[in-house]
Amino acid sequence: MLMIPVQLILLSIPTAVYVVWQRKRLGTREALHRMGFQGAEPRFYLIALAYAVLFFVASAILFPLIPEEAFAHPNVSFAVLNPDQPLLSALLGALAYQAFYIALGEEIFFRGFLGGLLFPRLPFLLANTIQALAFLLPHLLLLAVTLSFWPIVLVQFAAGWFIGLLRYRSGSILPGWLMHSLANMAPVFLLGA
Repeated sequence: MLMIPVQLILLSIPTAVYVVWQRKRLGTREALHRMGFQGAEPRFYLIALAYAVLFFVASAILFPLIPEEAFAHPNVSFAVLNPDQPLLSALLGALAYQAFYIALGEEIFFRGFLGGLLFPRLPFLLANTIQALAFLLPHLLLLAVTLSFWPIVLVQFAAGWFIGLLRYRSGSILPGWLMHSLANMAPVFLLGA
């Protein structure tokens, strides 16, 4: 069953409005570039893979600090594998879900739109910290479930900051999208889901 990627659609609206608004002044191609819609040098994808490994290790260290019952709460969901599929197919399905239903919309909005507006106007440290804090805000809802999720919140802020660094240096949201998608797979392996 194909689900509508509501989050992707909603988080893409500000970027779409910006591109339409700026297309006459900048041209569509330049407006898209400013929002991070361009390729990146291969080294940035390798850096994204290294960051994903770093955040997987950080998650492996911090997840045991969270009580098991917190993960069983009905208002909490993490990436899981479909037990009815072969392992490789289940992994690819979970990765595709994380990439297209979760990470892409967040990258388009937080690093593409916000980063695209903030990075040229503010010093990098300030701009990147603002976008990382904005990225953290919706993730703080985990703390409404239980304060035990504080380690995940730390990892999410740090990940948002490093993905912002990737966006700033590469000019593209694509390496960050790769890192974000892979980092979101950590619970599959760490929780044995």
